[in-house]
Amino acid sequence: MRILTKLLTVILILGICGLLTSARAATLPCSSIKSYSFTQDELTFFHISHQPLQRYYLMTNTSKNPVFLEQSPHIPAAQAGWASQVDPGHSSVLAMKKTRFGMRCMANNTAENCADVLQVCQLAAPIIIEHTKLEKGSYWVIENMEPAVNAEVVSPYNEKKYDAEITHLYQTIPQSHSANLYTRLYADSHYFLGRRYSLFANGEGRTGTYDQNPLYRTDKFDCLTYVSTVIALVNASTLPQFIQNMKTIGYKKGNVDFVTRNHFTSVDYNLNNQRNGFLTDITATIVNKKGRPVYVEKQTVIDKGLWLKQLSSDRVRLLSPISNQKEQTLMTQLANAGAALPPVKTAFTYIPMSALFSRNGEANLALFKQIPPGTVLEIVRPISNGSGHARQNALPIGSGVDVTHLGFVVETPKGLMFREASSIMNKVTDVPLVHYLRGYLHEPSVVGIHLERVNAVMPA
Repeated sequence: MRILTKLLTVILILGICGLLTSARAATLPCSSIKSYSFTQDELTFFHISHQPLQRYYLMTNTSKNPVFLEQSPHIPAAQAGWASQVDPGHSSVLAMKKTRFGMRCMANNTAENCADVLQVCQLAAPIIIEHTKLEKGSYWVIENMEPAVNAEVVSPYNEKKYDAEITHLYQTIPQSHSANLYTRLYADSHYFLGRRYSLFANGEGRTGTYDQNPLYRTDKFDCLTYVSTVIALVNASTLPQFIQNMKTIGYKKGNVDFVTRNHFTSVDYNLNNQRNGFLTDITATIVNKKGRPVYVEKQTVIDKGLWLKQLSSDRVRLLSPISNQKEQTLMTQLANAGAALPPVKTAFTYIPMSALFSRNGEANLALFKQIPPGTVLEIVRPISNGSGHARQNALPIGSGVDVTHLGFVVETPKGLMFREASSIMNKVTDVPLVHYLRGYLHEPSVVGIHLERVNAVMPA
């Protein structure tokens, strides 16, 4: 439950002596033991043998109306004062030491099925509100808490520093002005080796509505922003040209907005950059000994509108904290914008892993030798709906395949390498290409690779 992570600052109780160690809880997991049940319009809490008598429950109103929690008339309590209101989206924490206790849910003076209006989590660890002493017993620890604000606050950044470094790169690296595209690409991509990895490193800048991370940066990258930055650099010779390229490469028709960002490589990034000339699909040019292409074509559909509608609010990243009301407004706007977007279809090509390697893992070097240095190599997986939240909302909704990682193929004195912004190594790095891809043979979800040639589109 996402709401557990940011509802409030908590202090975990360590030890049975009541000694406290202050810490911001990264998560407040629900217990696998559920000592509560829903029966008709009631919610019953009970004690399970061999489990601690003292329990704690977090209850969230998931309906659109205020819910009034009242003591059940069927399970009398020893004391009164249990009535409590929980507004829509709000939560309350209940401490319980009774072996059995019942509550009923009321809305508009009518009994409601508690299961329809409440989300209940029995906490796996005791909690205490900051600066509040936790007593043993049965009582409301806190009532009607406001909903969590999941929008993240962007770390401070300095655009002038990025501008100065890009200008410095053009001024001090002669290869960045070479007439040969690959020479420029190798030099500019090499310049950032060792820079830190950071997922979702870029955004729409300080004026962005949903993501105010910088439009471009030089201090850290994820795999897509690294590739985009290098392509923008090799197709420019000045800072203004580079900035315009970042807009054109990262957004449909260069319109800088979260909704028009090229979020998905297969149907956004590749297709839009093929149209504007920066990329060319060369997957079908790789052939076997008989001269026949080895690629597989997969019909792919991605529903970007539905993805935007279901996106969780932790993808909102702003320079200043916002209220829950503002967060809800932004998410509603985003969902409405997504409603106007139809699903996007494409016939996506990839070279299957079975063509690149034999069953015993031996590489088909004849195929690898056909991949031109400077190519963007993309890792292809089937679309697995329903797992987007587990991957920080990075995965699409639809059918077919999509790209989950990408980098450059480069020729070095050590051989053919894959130059990438790596989440595993936590930096921009070179890894031997064949060895890198062989590692995916143990991951059934990786079906193959897609190849895009980087083109020279120098501005006039």
